[in-house]
Amino acid sequence: MSSHWISHFKQFRQYLLLEKSLAEPSIEAYLHDVEALRKWSELRGMNRNPEAFNLQDLMAFSAWLAEIGFSASSQARILSGIRGFYRFLVLQNEIPIAFIKPLFSKSSKIASYLSKCFSLIVIFAI
Repeated sequence: MSSHWISHFKQFRQYLLLEKSLAEPSIEAYLHDVEALRKWSELRGMNRNPEAFNLQDLMAFSAWLAEIGFSASSQARILSGIRGFYRFLVLQNEIPIAFIKPLFSKSSKIASYLSKCFSLIVIFAI
């Protein structure tokens, strides 16, 4: 893991603990979600810092979660953790707010894509 990721992880942990007053299990869940994104990037040979991800990357990550068997609710929880991490990066002035608006707004492509994926997963589960 690059020093850049390590630094973000440490700062994000502190933020969740001090600013959000989360319990340790919740903090670990958030960090696990972000670690999943980092590992996915590494497995794909991308080895990117979090600031380098784009909409297509996050859509591919979401699709990968489904491919490896995560339920729709688990996918949604993981992506929620990722969204929290990116909001933190905005607060830390690591990325501009314009970066996350299209990724996580209700009208975004990823929200539409995820909605369709979750609907199909629910249909196939029935």
